[in-house]
Amino acid sequence: MINKHCVCSIEYFDLFNPLCMKFLFLLSLLFSTALLQAQSVCPENIDFETGSFANWQCFTGSVEDNNNENQIRLDSSAPVANRHEMIDYNTAGFDYYGGFLQACPYGGRYAVKLGNDDVNNGAEGISYEFQIPPFADTFSLTYYYAVVFQDPDHDLFQQPRFFVSAYDVETGRVIDCASYDYVSNGSIPGFQVSTVDNIVLYKEWTPASIDFAGYSGRRVRLEFKTADCTKGGHFGYAYLDVGTGCGGVMALGALCEGADSVVLTAPYGFEHYTWYNSNYTAVIGNTRLVTLRPLPAISSLFHVDMIPYPGYGCRDTADALVTVLPIPDTPSAFNIGYCRGDVSTRLRAQPWPGYELVWYSSENGTGSTSPPTPSTAVTGVFNYWVSQRSLMGRCEGPRKMITVTVSQPPIVSFTINSDRQCLVGNDFLFTSTTTSTAAESVYSWNLPDSSVSGQLINHHFLNPGRYPVTLSVTNPSGCKKSLTRYVSIIDKPVADFSYPPVICENQTNISLQNSSYVPGGVGQINAWWWQIGGTVSNVRTPPSFIGNVGSLPVKLVVTTTEGCRSDTAAELLEIYHSPLPAFTTSATCNNEIIRITDKSAMPAGAAGNVVKWNWTYNGIPFSSSQHPEVFLPAGNHQVELQAESDRGCKWRIADTVLVVYPKPSIQLSISDSCVFRDIVYRASTTSAVAVDKWLWNFGDGIGEGSTIVNRKFEREDNHVITLIGQTIHSCKDTIIRPFTIYYNRSRAYTDTITAKDEPVQLTTTYDVNMQWYKWTPSTGLNSDHISNPVATYDLDQVYELNTMTKQGCDSRSRIFVRRYKGPELYVAGAFTPNGDGKNEILHVFPVGIRSFEYFSIYNRAGVLLFKTYDQNAGWNGMYKGAYVDPGNYVYVARAIDYKGNVMMRRGNVVLLR
Repeated sequence: MINKHCVCSIEYFDLFNPLCMKFLFLLSLLFSTALLQAQSVCPENIDFETGSFANWQCFTGSVEDNNNENQIRLDSSAPVANRHEMIDYNTAGFDYYGGFLQACPYGGRYAVKLGNDDVNNGAEGISYEFQIPPFADTFSLTYYYAVVFQDPDHDLFQQPRFFVSAYDVETGRVIDCASYDYVSNGSIPGFQVSTVDNIVLYKEWTPASIDFAGYSGRRVRLEFKTADCTKGGHFGYAYLDVGTGCGGVMALGALCEGADSVVLTAPYGFEHYTWYNSNYTAVIGNTRLVTLRPLPAISSLFHVDMIPYPGYGCRDTADALVTVLPIPDTPSAFNIGYCRGDVSTRLRAQPWPGYELVWYSSENGTGSTSPPTPSTAVTGVFNYWVSQRSLMGRCEGPRKMITVTVSQPPIVSFTINSDRQCLVGNDFLFTSTTTSTAAESVYSWNLPDSSVSGQLINHHFLNPGRYPVTLSVTNPSGCKKSLTRYVSIIDKPVADFSYPPVICENQTNISLQNSSYVPGGVGQINAWWWQIGGTVSNVRTPPSFIGNVGSLPVKLVVTTTEGCRSDTAAELLEIYHSPLPAFTTSATCNNEIIRITDKSAMPAGAAGNVVKWNWTYNGIPFSSSQHPEVFLPAGNHQVELQAESDRGCKWRIADTVLVVYPKPSIQLSISDSCVFRDIVYRASTTSAVAVDKWLWNFGDGIGEGSTIVNRKFEREDNHVITLIGQTIHSCKDTIIRPFTIYYNRSRAYTDTITAKDEPVQLTTTYDVNMQWYKWTPSTGLNSDHISNPVATYDLDQVYELNTMTKQGCDSRSRIFVRRYKGPELYVAGAFTPNGDGKNEILHVFPVGIRSFEYFSIYNRAGVLLFKTYDQNAGWNGMYKGAYVDPGNYVYVARAIDYKGNVMMRRGNVVLLR
C-alpha cells in the first residue's frame, strides 16, 4: 500500500499534472507484486513534505581544528533563519554561485538549505531519530544533496565540508558504510568552478543511498552537518532532500514497458561496480548501469559488487530482480514569455519522486540533465523539450514541448514642456515619444498623486518637491517597459538674513549674512535685492559696514532661476551706545596688593549700564571684576580696561602706566640663647634695594632701630621677633622669626644628714637636656661628672654642682652633707609651738636608715595624739584641732637602718608654750 507521505506527494503533484493521480494508480498496480512489496513505511516528515522541521532536531555551533582533526561542535537550537532554511519548489530560486535550482528536481516539494555564505567558523546541523521497521531484512534511504564550498586550499581537515552520518542510538556506534564527509577537494567527482567566484566549487544535485541492513527494529539517528573552514575565513553550505519512499530495493533490473532490453541499475555514490549473473559465475558489466540484450526472463536475479570512493562508505553487494516498470507521463512544465534583453533563468519543470528530468534543445536531439537557459538577445519563438526518467532503470517517458517566446519591448521615451516650474501657476505637459509600439499598446502614466492613461497629458502639482514621473508602455505581446524622469516644483523662496545680535556704535562690524533658501532644497536662488537704509544693492551678500547710534531698516527679496520670487524680509537694526571706561589706581610695591577702582559710566543720556570689565596689564588678561586686586612685578606696567554695557557694547579702552616699586630683601641673624645673657641681633639686606628704616618688634611694641640691637631676657620662653626693612617708597620686607630663651634649672638636691659610714647618693633636680656635669670637690665621690654620684666621705662636706645644657646655659648650686654617728633616730627633748615661728614642730631626724616606718606621740595616759609615716612630717602640738597643755609627752619612732636592722626609740619630750 502507499503510505500517507506518498499520498501527500500525490496531492502536491496533482497541482502540476491532472493525469498524475490516474498514472500513479496504474503505477501502484504494476508495482504491487514487485518493487512496492519490498517498501516499508517511511518515518513521518523525514522527507520534509510538511514544509517544516517537524520531527527533526536543529543545531548550531562552530568548527575547529583539534590536533589536526576536524571537530564540529553543535548545540541544540530552534531553526535559525539563514542557517536552517526551508525551500519550497514553487518559489525556489537559483543558487548564486552554482546557478542550479535550490529545490531538488528529483525530490518532493520541499528541500532544506543548511548553512550560508557567512564565515567565522560557523557550523549547522539537523538530525532525525527513528526506528527501523521490525522484521525488515533490508531498509535503505535515498537522499539528494548539492554543496557549495569555498576552496581555500587548506589541509584536508581544515576545508569546508558537508558531513552525513547515521548512528545506532542504543550503542552510539556509527553504522557501517553510513558516514560520508564531502569536502571541496575530495575524491568524489562532479565539482565545478563557480563562474561568479573562481575559488568557489559547487556540486549540483546528486542522489546517494544509505543501507540499514541488519538493523531491523533498532533506533537509528540520521545526521547532516555543514561547516566553514576551521581557520574562520571561508564558507561552506549544502542543500538537502530525503527521498519519499523507504525500502529494501537498492538495485533493480528495470524492464521498461515496450523495451527490448533490461537496464541493470545500482545505487549512486560508488566508484567501482561489478555485475554478476545469478550464480556469480560470470561478470556481465562494470558500470552502474548495464544494458542486457536479449531480454532475460522476468524475475531473473543478478548481483552487483560495489566499491566506494576512498573514505565514502564500505564495499557492499546488492541483488537486482528483473522487474517490468511503466513508462512515466511527461513532467509538469509551462510555456514562458520574455521580452528581448530580459535576464532569463534556467527552464524549470517538476519530475515525479524517483525520477529525473532530461532536457532537449531539439525534439530528436541528445538529452541533458542540466536545464537550459534561454537567450533573450533576439525576438522569436523557441522550443525546448523535457521528459522524465526513472532513477532506477532510466525508463524515460514522452517529451513535453516548452515554448519560449521572446518579444520586442517598446522603447519608452517622453518629453516635458519644462521639467522645473514654480509652484505658483505650474502647468506640466508630458508627451510620449515611445517607439516599437502598436495601435493596441497601452500608455500608463504614474504620477505622485494620480495615475493617468494616454500618450499626452497635462498635470498641475499642488505641492513643491522633486517628483518621479513614470511612463509604462505595454505592447500587445505583454512586454512592458517603463521610463522614469523627474520634475521639480519650486516652492516660493524664503528671503532671510542674519546680523550681529548686538550692534554698538563705531564698534560692531555690521555683516549681513544671507541665509535665504528654497524650501525642500529644490531650486536655486540667483537674484537678490537689498535695501539698507536708503541704499539698494543686488549683490548676494552686502559688504560689512559701521553704523551710528539709532535704528537702521534693512529689507531683502530673492528670486530663483525659474523666476520664483520671495516675500520681503524686513528687520530694524538697533545700534547702541558704548560705555566710557575709566579707573584709578594706587602706586604700590611689588609685594603688596594693587587695588584698582573702576570709574566707568555710560554716556550722558544713554540707556543701559556697565556690567562687565575686562582688565589687562601689558596685554595679559588678569581680571573681570569691577574693582580688581592684583600683584604686579616691579617696573612700569600698562594697565588697560575695556568696559562692556548690558547690551554687549565695549568700544573704547582706558589705560594708564602704573609704576610698581621693588621691595627690599632683608635677612636677620639670630639664635636661641639663655636667660640673663646679652643677645646681639643683626639685620642686613640681600638685594640692591636700599633700606631707609629698620623697625624692630620683640613682642613689646614696634620701634625704629639700627641694624644691630642688643637684648637680655630674664625668663625662659618662646619668643617671636618681627623685623621690617622699609625703603624710601615705603616698600617693606618683613621677617618674622621665632626663637627660644632657655633656662638651666638644674640644682644639687638637697642638704643631707646621714651616718658617718653610710654611702649617700647626691641628686640633681631638673636634670633635662644636659650637656655635662661637674661636682667639686671630688673628695669621696665615685665620679665628679655624672648627675647622681655616690659620696662616701666620712666627714661633713659641702659639694658644689656646675652644669651646662646642650643650648649652652650653665647653673651653679651646692649641698651640705652632714655626718652623724649612726644609724640613729634623733628627737629633740623639747619644742615650743607658741606661734613665734621658732621650734614650732617636733620632728624625728633619722640618720643612716634604709626605710622609715612611723613616728608617734602619746600623752601620759597612753592616748595616741599624733602618728606619721613620713619622716619629713612632724607634730605641731595639737590634738583633734586644739592645742594640748604644756607638759611631758612620750614619743615612739621605728625605722630600718641601712644595714637592715630594726631601730626602735622611745623617749620623753617637753612641750613648752
